[in-house]
Amino acid sequence: MMKTLLKEVKKCKENFKINLCVAADICGISCSTLYRYNMRMEKGEDIIQKRGRKPLPPFEQGLLKLEIAGLKHGKKRTAGTKELYKKYDGIFSYRILNRATREVRKEYVSRKRQSMIMIQWHCPHMVWSMDDFEFRHQIKSHVDQVHDLSSKYKFEPLSRPQDITGDEIAGNLDKLFRQYGAPLILKCDNAGNFKSLAVKDVLNEYRVIMLNNPPYYPQYNGSMEYAQREVKQELIKMLCEFKNPDTFPFAVRQAVHNINHKPRPVLNGECSCFQWQMHADVRFSKTKRTEVYNIIKQFALDIAEGVQYSNQQDQQVVLIKSWRKAIETWLHQNGHITMRRNGKVLPV
Repeated sequence: MMKTLLKEVKKCKENFKINLCVAADICGISCSTLYRYNMRMEKGEDIIQKRGRKPLPPFEQGLLKLEIAGLKHGKKRTAGTKELYKKYDGIFSYRILNRATREVRKEYVSRKRQSMIMIQWHCPHMVWSMDDFEFRHQIKSHVDQVHDLSSKYKFEPLSRPQDITGDEIAGNLDKLFRQYGAPLILKCDNAGNFKSLAVKDVLNEYRVIMLNNPPYYPQYNGSMEYAQREVKQELIKMLCEFKNPDTFPFAVRQAVHNINHKPRPVLNGECSCFQWQMHADVRFSKTKRTEVYNIIKQFALDIAEGVQYSNQQDQQVVLIKSWRKAIETWLHQNGHITMRRNGKVLPV
């Protein structure tokens, strides 16, 4: 009956130039419904169909995941899914694509994490880490954080409403070195304020060896990245009590204090403060510092000799990488760190 009606409507439209919406009013249905019925009749489909999404044809999930695996994956996003959906338009829904993409990305991130070298630090006071972070949650502030990599103990942070200068960082390091004793190695990124002359003068005065991260690779200082997230999460909990910017520096110190007294599985259930105090008497003499520096320097020169480079810029890059590798080698050979990949301890 509906098919006969549509044919009559088509004849009237051709013979009397009747508008489709007028014909729909005469038939007692909406214009969009009449248009949809007309399109289905022209395609040879059933005019009246069951409501809801059409059932998708069977599709091999393995083939889809294989296509997704060839895309570029980030930690939370995957590039190229829109083009992939257009390529297989009508074969699978966007929901199926999203679910498969999340599964493939999760496997990719897991494999990438397992392939990374994980470092366990054994000697408190030996290696410290330093980094800046910007806090933006009701209050905007810059925080310079320093912590011990082995005990995870965080020292009193330096906070300012504006960018922290190299002179301020140098002054904070000098205060920490006088109060707690200087570490043997200080690990940080390549920020301009960390490479200032004032910071270099303080490190030279206390004979602290600088270990810089590779450019654009924060995972190298992953312990500090995690420590910053801890402080930010603790600060967000405390902001209801410290909404005034003048009290924010106190809030940062209180957040660090709370984290230092939190039990940690990596420390066998002990807190960072206890681990730090257990090794409070560890110190390195100037003779020991000079000896270690000379050993690392010789390691770096030996490594650099085996690498070929074409210009002065490449030579500088090779020397920086060799210095980083030499420090890692010295720490590993002397049992100060354990290096693991895929859960297996790497040989010395």
